[in-house]
Amino acid sequence: MSECVVLIWLAVIAAVDSRTGRIPTPLVWPGAVAPLVVGVAEPSVALAAVVTACPYAIATLVRLCGGGDVKLAFAIGGLLADPGLGLLVVVFAAVVDVVGRGRREVSSSGGRPHARALVGAAVCGLALT
Repeated sequence: MSECVVLIWLAVIAAVDSRTGRIPTPLVWPGAVAPLVVGVAEPSVALAAVVTACPYAIATLVRLCGGGDVKLAFAIGGLLADPGLGLLVVVFAAVVDVVGRGRREVSSSGGRPHARALVGAAVCGLALT
């Protein structure tokens, strides 16, 4: 049952990002806070969240993505609970994004939505666990 809730949550984030080009903070905060809370008892969860979010944090510095992508990556890293798998998901999301770039629209905010690629890669990563 909890898997269904997580999948619905990820799908809503991807849909909102696709439509608006933004990932609203209220949608991401529950998932972004969870790795911090769980990380107290299970440090590998917090480590996976940080490792997964780091490439997005760097990309944000050069304006290739936004803060919502960083928070979403942090939450997804916590869900994966495996730093290596988190990096694999980041690479897979980047490949999906580059391959799909030609067909993808620019959002109303002028950005290119990335949550679809990240969520799709995360679902594939979660299927591996």
